[in-house]
Amino acid sequence: MSVTSGLPTWAQFLVRTGQYAQCDPSELDQLVSSSAFEEAADLLADHMPQALFAERVEHNLRIDNVDSLGGSVCLLPNLFPNLVVTINLDNVLENLYYWYEIPFAHTLSGRDIARYRQLKNPKGRFLIKLHGDCNDQQGRVLLSREYDEAYAEDSSIREEIALLYRNNSVLFLGCSLGPDRIVRLVHEIAGEDLNMPKHFAFLENPVNDDHRLARESFLTERGIFPIWYELPHDESITALLDGLEVDGTRW
Repeated sequence: MSVTSGLPTWAQFLVRTGQYAQCDPSELDQLVSSSAFEEAADLLADHMPQALFAERVEHNLRIDNVDSLGGSVCLLPNLFPNLVVTINLDNVLENLYYWYEIPFAHTLSGRDIARYRQLKNPKGRFLIKLHGDCNDQQGRVLLSREYDEAYAEDSSIREEIALLYRNNSVLFLGCSLGPDRIVRLVHEIAGEDLNMPKHFAFLENPVNDDHRLARESFLTERGIFPIWYELPHDESITALLDGLEVDGTRW
């Protein structure tokens, strides 16, 4: 959902960063085209100076001008005033909520997300950045080894995701919900806790009924009930969020 504010998709970010790395462009393209984003990031990081890689992450995933904010993401402050959880590294949400004059009281990222339960209160506004922040290499989750550490058995990210998933009804926005690390984790959680709340996701309607049925089976096994929309993405998500706002829904 950050794309409408001018930020690149993950695939675009990786391809752009490839201009600064001394790696085989065809190898990078193959990884990106197969959605092997962790491996593509590893390839880049292994073929350019660490400082340059960190600078590219910060430069490409940072919003400096609030006037560039746009699209369906701008509906989030009214619908979700108290708690937002993201895996994005960018600063779109921080700028957006500040622009709407309801800034987050606490922005927690990396290992700091474990402080959420200690700080939580009914009147507080929290942004939890599960994969860290583009401005800070500490706690950032982008490379394979960083994912391995973040989703290890005793990690704070793993524990906090489990608690959030068990104790809140979650609406997934802008997530592909494929076989990635978070989806594998929520599958484990769903199998262990049959009494957790229902979760929902806005997702593009599959191309045919067989694919749709397979996706619905995959997602509902993980406690996620899809709400299908047709292309174009942002206009459809805007319409769905508008519907929630008209109904007076607050999450």
